[in-house]
Amino acid sequence: MGILKNTCKLLTIFIISLSNYNGFTQDINKFLTDTISVSADNVPIHKQQHYFPKEMFPQRMMEFFDMDDGGSSINTTEVEQKYDNQIIEWYSVYLFAMKEPLLFNKKTDKHSYRFTWLRMYDKPMAIRIEKNGGEYHVYWKMLDGAGGYKPEALIVEDSKSITEQDWLDFTAFVEKADFLNMELGRDAMANDKSEWVLEGNDTTNYRVVRMGAPTEGDFYNACNFLISLTAVPIEEEKKY
Repeated sequence: MGILKNTCKLLTIFIISLSNYNGFTQDINKFLTDTISVSADNVPIHKQQHYFPKEMFPQRMMEFFDMDDGGSSINTTEVEQKYDNQIIEWYSVYLFAMKEPLLFNKKTDKHSYRFTWLRMYDKPMAIRIEKNGGEYHVYWKMLDGAGGYKPEALIVEDSKSITEQDWLDFTAFVEKADFLNMELGRDAMANDKSEWVLEGNDTTNYRVVRMGAPTEGDFYNACNFLISLTAVPIEEEKKY
């Protein structure tokens, strides 16, 4: 930070920032398409297929300002029509390796959320919870290897029915986190030990947000609740 103070009063660089995308609409109708080749389960046929609309990961311009008290301030603004395709590709390759379905491209009567958990040194996981009419299910998958490297073989694939109360408990955390208004993108200056990516859709909206290694708060609680619904034992120190 001292380098910034001594070299300039204003430095502008382009990075990914966890910030609202001005003018963004999350109406799922914006993303519906029949141009993507998918299986009967809506799993992409081609591994190059992105799992997220590019608008969910906007690129931002960050401006650093020196303050009179010796500190610094950071303002961010959107870079119009610029997106972080590299991050989208990173996340997508793991979801494709797990043979997960797309959540944004088709109208559905289901209400779904998916937590994609990429820990740098531990096995990648995806946990999906669904409400379909009066039925509730959770699905989980795990790859061998680690989230900071290339995806390896699928080693866990399981599911179970859950109760309506389980669904209500989870969605209560989601609502407290204000998921539909959470900031978009990926903060390049955040903790990179892990990627916590929560995605959700219903008949009206689609959204995906990311946090880096959260340890508390309603977003953390929502994802941690999904972990607790699986049959995979995760030690507390591995929840990073």
